[in-house]
Amino acid sequence: MNKILRAVVFTGLSLFLSCATLLPEPQGPDLAYASYVHHAPVQLKDLQMGRKLYITHCAACHDLHRPNELAPSGWQDVMTRMQPKAKIDDPTRDSILLYLTTMAGK
Repeated sequence: MNKILRAVVFTGLSLFLSCATLLPEPQGPDLAYASYVHHAPVQLKDLQMGRKLYITHCAACHDLHRPNELAPSGWQDVMTRMQPKAKIDDPTRDSILLYLTTMAGK
């Protein structure tokens, strides 16, 4: 790999990882809030998967936003608009929304 291509790949990977590290990691106390808001039991692995899918699907095209930048209802609007553009299926959308709306409302 030539030096320029290596530099571009390294820069892109660095930006991707730095954006992802700014996102809050779901913790135990988030489960009670998520279960209350979503009227169903939520497991930590569900929130962690939502975070992972958010990073994987959304950072591919643009900078990631912290969940608290929007109200939970704002994330609903964003996902409705972005789902077809990003070719995200309904279960993936729901997982991402679980993470974003839970972490936005804390």
